[in-house]
Amino acid sequence: MGEPHVYLDHAGAALYDDAQLAAHFAELRAGVYGNPHSQNPSSQRSADAIAVMRHRVLRHFGVSESEYEVVFTRGATDALRILCDAIALVPTRDPTHIAAAHASLEVPAAPDDGQSSVFAYLRENHTSVVACREPLLDRGVRVHCTEEKEIRVLAEGSPCHVHGNTPCSDASSVPYVLAYPAQCNFSGRRYPLSWVSAARAGRLAVGALCSCPGRWLVLLDAAAFVSTAALDLRCTPADFVCLSFYKMFGFPTGLGALLVRAASASYLSRKTYFGGGTLEAYVSTHRFHRPHARLHTRLEDGTASFLAIAALKHGFDRLDSVGIVRLGSAAFDLARMAYDQLTGLRHYNGSPAVVVYADTAFESSETQGPTVAFNVFRADGSCVGYAEVAKMAAIHNIHVRTGCLCNAGACQRYLGIDFPTYLANMAAGYRCGDDKDVINGRPTGVVRISFGMSSSTQDVAALIAFMDKYFVERGPASSDLERLSAMAPSGREALGGTATPADTVLRRLALFPVKSCGAFYVDAWEIGPAGFVHDREWMIVDLEGICLTQKRLPRMCVIQPRIDRARDQLVLAAPGCVSLVLPLAAGGAKMANLCQAKVCSERTEGLDCGDEAADWLTAALGTACRLVQTPTAAVRTSTLLSEGQPAAISYSNESQFLLVSEASMAEVDEHCADPVPIDRFRGNLVLAGGDAFAEDSWVGVRIGGQVFRVAGPCQRCQMVCVDQATGETSKEPLAALALFRRYQGKTFFGVHLIHDPALSAAPHVLHASAPVEPLELE
Repeated sequence: MGEPHVYLDHAGAALYDDAQLAAHFAELRAGVYGNPHSQNPSSQRSADAIAVMRHRVLRHFGVSESEYEVVFTRGATDALRILCDAIALVPTRDPTHIAAAHASLEVPAAPDDGQSSVFAYLRENHTSVVACREPLLDRGVRVHCTEEKEIRVLAEGSPCHVHGNTPCSDASSVPYVLAYPAQCNFSGRRYPLSWVSAARAGRLAVGALCSCPGRWLVLLDAAAFVSTAALDLRCTPADFVCLSFYKMFGFPTGLGALLVRAASASYLSRKTYFGGGTLEAYVSTHRFHRPHARLHTRLEDGTASFLAIAALKHGFDRLDSVGIVRLGSAAFDLARMAYDQLTGLRHYNGSPAVVVYADTAFESSETQGPTVAFNVFRADGSCVGYAEVAKMAAIHNIHVRTGCLCNAGACQRYLGIDFPTYLANMAAGYRCGDDKDVINGRPTGVVRISFGMSSSTQDVAALIAFMDKYFVERGPASSDLERLSAMAPSGREALGGTATPADTVLRRLALFPVKSCGAFYVDAWEIGPAGFVHDREWMIVDLEGICLTQKRLPRMCVIQPRIDRARDQLVLAAPGCVSLVLPLAAGGAKMANLCQAKVCSERTEGLDCGDEAADWLTAALGTACRLVQTPTAAVRTSTLLSEGQPAAISYSNESQFLLVSEASMAEVDEHCADPVPIDRFRGNLVLAGGDAFAEDSWVGVRIGGQVFRVAGPCQRCQMVCVDQATGETSKEPLAALALFRRYQGKTFFGVHLIHDPALSAAPHVLHASAPVEPLELE
C-alpha cells in the first residue's frame, strides 16, 4: 500500500471498512436475492430485506412506520428531484410575482398575499436543494432565497406578518416550504433544528412572509449532518428529509432516502410518471391508471436497488457499534483541534498562513460540525490557490476537497463574491469544478477538510506538518523566486541573469505524438505552424470526450508512439499488446467522424480514429477510451503571449514547445529525497551545459538557426511525479520544487517557447547538438 493515506473528506463520503464489506458479501453468498417484483423465494428474500431496512432506517431516526415513510432513492439529490416532481404547491396567478432570468431572489417579487405557495431556501444550501427552484419557478411557484437572519422563532401568540391576529383558515391548503441544511456542507455550520418544531407550532417567521399556523412545511437536508450527529425526528419532525447512506458509513453508494412525515404525505400528490411497481392497475389502450396506495411504492419507480438496500444492515451495525453520539463528539474534537492549529500557523512576519471560513470559533458541536473550510495565504497577504494546495496534498496522500464544494451560495458569501463579480469570474474562464482558483487576486473557492468515523489525531498531525512545511514562509522570497516574478508572458525587459556559457547545446529532442503518452526521441525534426510536426497531434479521450492524461491514468506513459515517416504511419506499442498501426493522414472517411473533445476545460474538435484504435487503447489502458486526431495542423491558440500574432498549438496544454535544462534538473535533484530523471518533465527540448535556472531570465533563445520567444515559466502539477518508465508515482520532484521553486502559490520548472518563423532560418528544422544562445528580443 506504500505510505499511509490521510483521509480528510468524510463530508464527501465516509470510509467503509473490511468487516462491513465481508459481512455483506457473506450474506450474498449465503443465499440468492431476486427481483422483489417477482413472486418466488429469492424475490421474497429481497422484499423482506427491503421491509426490514425501512424499519431499521426509521428506528435510527427515532420514529416508526406510523410516523414516517422511507422512500429509497439513488441519493440525496435524487430524493430532492422526486420531491420536486411530486409536491403540490399552489402557483401564483400573477406572472409578475415570478422572478425573471438573472433577477434577484433575495427579495420577494411582490407583497405576500397568502394565496399562492412560496419555496424559500437558505442561501447556504447545497446545489441540489437550490436546484429545486427551477422546476418550481417553471410551474409558477414563488421562490425566495433567504438568509439566516430572516428566519425567526416567534413567541407563542405572535401575530402573522400578513394576517395579524386573525390567522387565515386555509393556510395548510396553500403550503409554504422552507428548505435548509441541518449542517452546511461548505462550512460545517449547524443551523437550528428548532426551526422545525417552530414550524409545527405555527411560530416560524421567514422575512415578511405569512407565518400563520399550519402554513410552513420544512424540507431538511440532513445529508451532511447525520454522518456525525443524531437526528431524532420525534423531536425534530421535519416534513421531508433527504440523505445519502454513503455519507454515513461509506457503502453502499448510489443509495439514499427521502423520509416523509406521514401527516405531510398528502402534499406529494402531483407525480404523473409511473414506473414499474408503482401502480395498482393501468390500461395501455385507455388513459386509466391507479397509483399504489403506499407512498413509498408510489414514488419508487422501477426495481429498487435491493442488493444495496440489503447492505445497509451492516453499515448501521457498524454505526451502532461505534455510537453516533460518541462518533460525533470525537469528530468535532478533531475538527476543533485542526481549527486551532491551522489558525495558529504564522509566517515569519506574523501574518496568518490560513484563514478559516466559519460563523463560529468551534466552541460547540451544537452550532458547528466537524468540517473546516479554509484558504492559504502568503506572507504578503496574497492567496495560494486551492488547486495548488490540493496538488501538493495529493502527492502526500492527503485527501481534501477543494473548490466551491457544490455550494455556491456559501462559497460566495464567505468569499465576498457578489453577482457582478461572479459573472466577471465566468468571463475570465471560471467554471464549477475547474482549477481556476484565483482571479484578480481573490480566491474562487476553498480547501475543505472534514472528519468522521475513521479519523484520528494522527490525521490532524499529518495535515499540520504538511501545511507548516509547504505553506508557512520562514523568511522573504529568495532571488530565484524574485526572478520568476519578472517572467511576464511578453513585452518584458531582459533580466540579465546568469550568462549562458557558449558550450550550451541542445542535448535531446522529443515529440509526444499522442498527448500524455510516451516520448518519441529524434535527432532532428521539422517545425510546423503549431510546433514540432505531429507533436501532440493525437490525444486519448474518455467516452465523454474529456482528454485523458497521466494525472488520471499514469499508465498512459507506457504507450510508446513512433512516427514512421517512410510509411506515413503512427505506430503505437504497449507491453503485452501487438503494435497498432494507423495512417498519419486524417482524411477520406475519417472526416465524417468529427467529434467534440475537451483539453484543459477548453472545448475543441477532433477526428475519431475508429473502433480499432479505441479497442486497442481500451485493452492497453484498462479503461474505455478513444483516440482522436487534430483535424488541421493547428486547432487551438496559445494564450501565453499577449502581444503579436497568436501562436497556433495542437493538443498541447499551453505552448508549442517546452524547454528544460539538465543543469536545472541537477539542482532539483539536490533537493529531492530520491533523485529523478529529467524525463519526468516531458520537455520537447532538453539543454546540456549552462547554469541552473538561467532559462528563467530569458526573453528569447536561438537554437541552431531557429528563434523562439520565451512565453513564461511552466507551472507544474503532480504529473511530474509519474515514473515515465513504469507509471508508478512518488512525491518527487514536486515536493522538492514546492520548497524552492514556488511563486504566487504555483510551482515552476522549465519555460514555454513559441517559434518565431520570421526570425528563423529556412528550413525550419532543429538538430540535436545545436548551439543555444539567449536573445534579447523586442
